[in-house]
Amino acid sequence: MKVKCIKLVDSRGNVQEKSPWLTLGKVYHVLEVVQDAHKRWLLRVVGDGDNGVGLFRLEQFEIVSAKISVAWVVV
Repeated sequence: MKVKCIKLVDSRGNVQEKSPWLTLGKVYHVLEVVQDAHKRWLLRVVGDGDNGVGLFRLEQFEIVSAKISVAWVVV
């Protein structure tokens, strides 16, 4: 699955102008889709630079390709 970043928000949901983790307009490969305790959908993607992997709210992205990897498992 691939998504494009369309909005930057912090962990509280406040809109941000820039982020060390994500770049507006950039396409990211989704590693995992999870639902948190508050019933929010989150995407695990590799962030920009040396930040590593992080969970980000689905609302920050637009789906570019819904193709799911055959390696994904539903639990």
